[in-house]
Amino acid sequence: MNLAEYSSYDGTGLAALVRTRQVSPTELAKAALASIDKVNPKLNAVTALYRERIEALDEKSLPDGPFRGVPFMLKPIGIMEKGRPLGDLGTLLLQELDLPKASYDSYAVGRFRAAGLNIIGRTVLPELAYTITVESPHQGTTHNPWHPELLAGGSSTGAAVLTAAGVLPMAHASDAAGSTRFPASVNGVIGLKPSRGRISLGPDMSDITALKSSHFVVTRTVRDTAAMLDYLHGGLSGESLIYRPPETSFAKEVGAAPGKLRIALSNMKWHTKELHPEVKAQLDVLGKRLEDLGHVVTADKPAIDFDAYRDMYRSVYYMDGAVSISNIKPLVKGEVNLEKLQPLIRRILAKAGEFNYLDYAAAIQMTNVLARKMGEFFQKYDVLLTPSLAEPVPRLGEYSLQSEMSSDAFLQKLLGCNQHFPLCNLAGVPAITLPVMETAGGIPLGAHFIAAMGEDARLIRLAAQLEEALPWRGRRPAVHVANP
Repeated sequence: MNLAEYSSYDGTGLAALVRTRQVSPTELAKAALASIDKVNPKLNAVTALYRERIEALDEKSLPDGPFRGVPFMLKPIGIMEKGRPLGDLGTLLLQELDLPKASYDSYAVGRFRAAGLNIIGRTVLPELAYTITVESPHQGTTHNPWHPELLAGGSSTGAAVLTAAGVLPMAHASDAAGSTRFPASVNGVIGLKPSRGRISLGPDMSDITALKSSHFVVTRTVRDTAAMLDYLHGGLSGESLIYRPPETSFAKEVGAAPGKLRIALSNMKWHTKELHPEVKAQLDVLGKRLEDLGHVVTADKPAIDFDAYRDMYRSVYYMDGAVSISNIKPLVKGEVNLEKLQPLIRRILAKAGEFNYLDYAAAIQMTNVLARKMGEFFQKYDVLLTPSLAEPVPRLGEYSLQSEMSSDAFLQKLLGCNQHFPLCNLAGVPAITLPVMETAGGIPLGAHFIAAMGEDARLIRLAAQLEEALPWRGRRPAVHVANP
């Protein structure tokens, strides 16, 4: 199988080839390895590669799941991978250590394995997942496959880059403030953040202790997204929420009529930063296309106090940094040398000391307010459409943790660009980014669709309709395994 052929298939397609014995899991693993060897020197998206597993794969070890033999990689944060070292969180503090090996799989990793996915390595992420780009002295720079001078998003940076470049049909991603959706948008792939209570964070976290977070994948096709949602949905014993099963298979929602949807188009700012004219223009064009498909599109946005929301998010941003370092301390087995952290991370940690439990309690209360406001909004509308980014894809250097900016100025800038994603994490609602918008120069922008809590299926139906009406699979970035 040559690389052009390999990269033309999505995960569902590759799995079908394995089932019909047109190709073996070993052949797919070697195609993935050849893909990595070809493009990763230009992209820098891989942090660990399991060459021994690729070169001596025991095919009998792969369960007979829907994605048997499909190559796959994990993002090394928030998960346990049995028999492999703990995730390094993209930080030199841990990358220098001989980290202990996990004795069990997290729920999501166990489901990935049960699906038959062949886990062959790990992807890069920004240090402690604290920005939207990988640029550091110890990790190097990860480049956007569409343009080498543009950032590749984050924090599921490597996952989106490898999927866009044809190395993998899909990859593990996680999202606590847009970390799946942002890189999916700037790399031209699909990023779904499921509803809170859709996929377990267990056993180490729960939907209460990590209420902003979710695990899922980035993909190139809606059918892969739906099939993975079918397979990952659910929880473990002792969950803090009831994991209600969907009314029907998500895979069966692909191709089902979405109906005449009431879509709110938010082409106005949610932050102090105005939408870039090109982003606003592209969003308005997409709104017209949605009307052509029979939907009712109205300009509107949720009735949220965005100033209070930003203030709350500021406290969460800083306190999360302190929690990350607290979790690292037992692994370091001694005093944490903060000088090994990038400069901006050090300033964030210094600022974290200004917050206390009362700030945390206020933040938790604000998540309830946001969830209620979104619930009210979705009594009037079926879907909320926003841009993915408030501006075209930023250039490398603009959001580096090597920045000399103050932590507050950096966060203000970050929320200006990434102003639409974090709300969904705090409110718990599902959201998906689709590669249906691009700049005049052909660089992906992404469009962001949000639905009410539990309405993941509605987003799948709409995404499938747009995939047919505005097909994106034929577009390839400048750096791609099928390119000369």
